[in-house]
Amino acid sequence: MLSSSSATLQDAALTLLAMLCSHRECREQATDAGVTPPLVMLLSSPKREVQRAALALTQQLCGWKRSCDALLEAGAASPLAAMLQTSSAGSTEVSCVRSLGANYAYLTQTSSGPFRLRAATCCTSPTNGLT
Repeated sequence: MLSSSSATLQDAALTLLAMLCSHRECREQATDAGVTPPLVMLLSSPKREVQRAALALTQQLCGWKRSCDALLEAGAASPLAAMLQTSSAGSTEVSCVRSLGANYAYLTQTSSGPFRLRAATCCTSPTNGLT
């Protein structure tokens, strides 16, 4: 359902997964099932409601280190950094980036080029509310 072309279906699937992933066992199962690559794609959706639902699921997954690692490996730092640079960035975006920032050493060791610089800036810049 996450790869559907319907924004309504994507939003509903993401919302349901976010509710389910409030439980640790569900976070583990969702991560093991490979939810992170399509989730990262949806963080960059042109539909704001899909982005917000993807962000809610990302926030749930960031509560577990292995899920956080999987999000980093799938490239979640870049769309989250882009969200932080908008005027509508809120506490949810900052919370997700903080969780990913906890894995900053991993991020800088495995990333390169502009992505590395952008992710490093977003994870460490005090102007983004991160310390």
